[in-house]
Amino acid sequence: MKVILATPDTGLYQGLQEAAPESYAIAHVPDGLDALESIDTGRPDLVIADLDMTEVDGFDILAFLSRNYPYLPVVVLSHRASRVLNVRLREVSNLRVAIHPIAPAQLLKLCEELLDPERVSRREHRLALSAILYLLDVEQRTLRIQVRDPYQGRDGWLEVYAGRLRAAGCDDSSTGQAALLQMLTWETVTLGLSELPESIHSAGLALELTDLVVQGLSYRRRTLLVRRRDQVEQSGEVTEVLAEILGHSQVCGCALIARDGFVLDSAGVLDDDLEQLAAAVGVMVSGAEGVIGALTGSFFEALVLEKAHATTLCAYAGGALLVLVLTPGEHTDVQAGLAGWSSRIAHRLQSEG
Repeated sequence: MKVILATPDTGLYQGLQEAAPESYAIAHVPDGLDALESIDTGRPDLVIADLDMTEVDGFDILAFLSRNYPYLPVVVLSHRASRVLNVRLREVSNLRVAIHPIAPAQLLKLCEELLDPERVSRREHRLALSAILYLLDVEQRTLRIQVRDPYQGRDGWLEVYAGRLRAAGCDDSSTGQAALLQMLTWETVTLGLSELPESIHSAGLALELTDLVVQGLSYRRRTLLVRRRDQVEQSGEVTEVLAEILGHSQVCGCALIARDGFVLDSAGVLDDDLEQLAAAVGVMVSGAEGVIGALTGSFFEALVLEKAHATTLCAYAGGALLVLVLTPGEHTDVQAGLAGWSSRIAHRLQSEG
């Protein structure tokens, strides 16, 4: 396992080297700028980042990871956090907090939790906005954060003053608490951090970030439940068609996905990949509206499904996209049946609508 340790604390590095098993290769970089370069060139399995570094600190590293490596596990070193914080972070992110100073053996336990092979294979969590907000609260930071949802093309921003929400806004004109709650429902975000100008250094709204995150996660769960209920009801008897498709010997998974990337229904092995699948389909459909048929070897297959020798077939089915994942080999029969399946689904969606 390749681990990058970004901290000026050489003693911690020496302790980790002595305590780590032989399967760990730990590279030490003393500052955040070197850490960014090492992440890009070394492609580590995990990053340990000190939140308190000059020029480029741990928060800058987290913003960089959100844009480029959102699934890369991270442990941040904090002097202010409490053990309770990790309980919250386990629910929402691939981020953990080590309370510094920390014994190397305890730090390794956090690393082992994040590097658990089964967990990594499932890609359980990505770096989440909610996790960053938890950290900003405990660290009492003052920052401006640009938030972007790259799959849906949505933008927002928020200003944090001494660990409290000062102001926020989204491109749909919502502001304040409503804007932040909306951003917390976005599945995938990239972050940009900048200093908050001294001219607007004030408490502003002065809302507790942790309270807002808890509200936002609850709001997100309710929103997704309502949305899934409504859309699955609209799909009518589509589940029956998907079951029929899955019964084909060459099909190992199938899903019906709305054009905005929301999974309406699925069957088979796709269940473990629904979030990545939905996000990629949203990008594909919005960026290449006319693309249908075989996508073998495409970015969609390699980046999203990550299944060796897998083949994907896609076809429009009314207002949705039918996606099939196939076993290796020839797929003449499946290709021949694809038009009929998609037509039946489109008809049922239309009749239910």
